Amino acid sequence: MRLSARPSRDTIVGTARVQGDTDLVGSTPLTFTPDNWDVPQNFVVTAAEDSDTDSGRATFDSRSSQISGSSAVLWTAVEQDNDTTPGVPVDNPFAGVSGYVNPDWTANVESSAVTAGGTAAERMRRLKTVPTAVWLDRIAKVTGGSGVTRNLEAHLDAAVAQGAGYVTLVLYNLPDKDCLSLVSPAELHAQENGLNRYKTEFIDPIVSVISQAKYAGLRIATVVEPRSLASLITGVHYISCEQVVQSGAYLSGLRYALDRLAPLPNVYTYLDAGHAGWIGWDANFAAMASLITDVVRGTTQGAASLDGIATNVADYIPTEEPYLPDPYLMIGGAPVRSATFYEWNPYFDERDYATAMRNALIQRGLSSTIGAVIDTSRNGWGGPDRPGSGGGGEGGDNLNDYVDRSRLDRRPYRFSWCNQKGAGIGARPVASPFSGVDALLWIKPPGESDGAGGPLMPPGSSRLVDRMCDPYENNRFNPSVPTNALPNAPMYGDWHHDQFAMLVENAFPAP
Repeated sequence: MRLSARPSRDTIVGTARVQGDTDLVGSTPLTFTPDNWDVPQNFVVTAAEDSDTDSGRATFDSRSSQISGSSAVLWTAVEQDNDTTPGVPVDNPFAGVSGYVNPDWTANVESSAVTAGGTAAERMRRLKTVPTAVWLDRIAKVTGGSGVTRNLEAHLDAAVAQGAGYVTLVLYNLPDKDCLSLVSPAELHAQENGLNRYKTEFIDPIVSVISQAKYAGLRIATVVEPRSLASLITGVHYISCEQVVQSGAYLSGLRYALDRLAPLPNVYTYLDAGHAGWIGWDANFAAMASLITDVVRGTTQGAASLDGIATNVADYIPTEEPYLPDPYLMIGGAPVRSATFYEWNPYFDERDYATAMRNALIQRGLSSTIGAVIDTSRNGWGGPDRPGSGGGGEGGDNLNDYVDRSRLDRRPYRFSWCNQKGAGIGARPVASPFSGVDALLWIKPPGESDGAGGPLMPPGSSRLVDRMCDPYENNRFNPSVPTNALPNAPMYGDWHHDQFAMLVENAFPAP
């Protein structure tokens, strides 16, 4: 430690543990003088010997005696338990190792290649070895059951057999999940003992499987409950979301999941933070940052329970908008962010949004070691409609024309999320692409449907269609534009050959 400025007198920096493993103990306070204020001094944290295999974490609070009011610097210490696997945990679970290639997804890709034939099949087959996440969206996906070809343990066994260094799991089964959907795919419901079932039948079995010794060398990245917190931010006018708020099931479930996952040394937790086109406005952004911080502070380990955030999960926001780098650029007398497509939202792409959200969380006291992961499975926006440059051309200084010519995102509306026409596969998974971003990942496996493409559901289904997936309807969040959904889409999670063929055709970079 050192001081950031010369003090007027001798200054003591005291440090106290505020959360986490009580076996982690700090040394005595440090004293700095006006002469040695900028010379670093070591503050030593020691860890007591114990018999468990958990690499404990603790949050410490360092304060200067000369500053009135709040001057805290919060930081996290992580012990390397000598009873566990060497090199676990690591700062970035995706760095230096290969990801798990899901055999079930590979089989679906091959089925589409056989159907497509020719050069299209060749492009599809080049993607068969790309890692994709495994979605645990109902209890049977964990324990096995009807319609499940491979349960969680079978996936992890396959990952070990492949020699994979990491596997990405998406936990998506909160009670009354996805409350903004008109027809929720929720398996569990708060009014039917859903929260207790979520804990005992979903989270606990997951922990029981992944904590087995045979997986100690496998880095397990968990993307925790997509759409949950973002729905609480923007769903206040929907009865279904109001009921979720009243039940408290989302926040309780998230904290329980983090409490059970975080102590495992080879498990890394990424809490879903929505995406730029949903949470980017100033009020939504601040509310999301505060809500994530509140969830994390309410866990047993506090800041040590979170390794990062996940953004753009199952969505289409470009990682970067190269021809629209400045939301405050003036075109025709108005800032670009005021264009109809952006609606005053200053975040045009996921890199900017994820980086800003990470920084906001650190400013609110979360660990500076947290990272972000961005889903690039469907945000490439290649194909013939991809712009080659920004601005210029016909239209003069008309702002909306300028934006429409420049943006990669070709949807008619940014909050159009169901099986979007014109989309393409994005960047292949890669670790550490940008500062603060742990990885670009394919979290939503390309080719898996977002929902049935209406207007009628398959025979025997008890569910109605969500209008957002109906290609013949208008967007219910902006009735002036169509949903832009593909026709004839199958049920949520089922293989959608037409979508996959389109994603490969419009991939950027091309396979």
